[in-house]
Amino acid sequence: QGLNNRILKSIVKDTDGAPQSIILQGPFGSGKTTSSRVLAKALNCETKGGEPCLTCETCQEDIQNSPFYEEYDSAIVGNVNKIRELRDTFHLTISNSWKVIVFDEIHLASRQAQSALLKVIEEAPVKVMFLFCTTNVDKIIPTIRSRSLELRFKFISIKSSAIYILSIYKYLLYLLNIFCIFYII
Repeated sequence: QGLNNRILKSIVKDTDGAPQSIILQGPFGSGKTTSSRVLAKALNCETKGGEPCLTCETCQEDIQNSPFYEEYDSAIVGNVNKIRELRDTFHLTISNSWKVIVFDEIHLASRQAQSALLKVIEEAPVKVMFLFCTTNVDKIIPTIRSRSLELRFKFISIKSSAIYILSIYKYLLYLLNIFCIFYII
């Protein structure tokens, strides 16, 4: 996911040219929804360093109860009437914060619901971003695809996962050694 991470970090660092909508496509379990949650925290992080600092108030907040993040299961809200009901809530932002609205499995939404979303995307205020997560990008209407940045996610190789886990293990050993030294002193 290296290229995707660099693109998302650059969006966070320079929000002036941030897209109104992003499609995160890839197989189930490849990190699409998790990346959307991280992006929401990073956009609203007080440090503005490209990724969440994990120490500021925004980063400490539970994302599921956050006023700057909404996540919808398209299988449940994927009809045109539900989208029309939700439409007015999409534009409510908190002063100087980004509002990130995620539609998980957007390909399950009806074409009429997707058309209703298109109108919402086009009329969205500057600091509202829509993220569409999907395992089947071909079922997203072309007009949404043409107005969105598309990022392809794939599974991380076992070798890359093992290297990453090993680096965490080494870091934890390092911290344990420091703790032991301070404990002895």
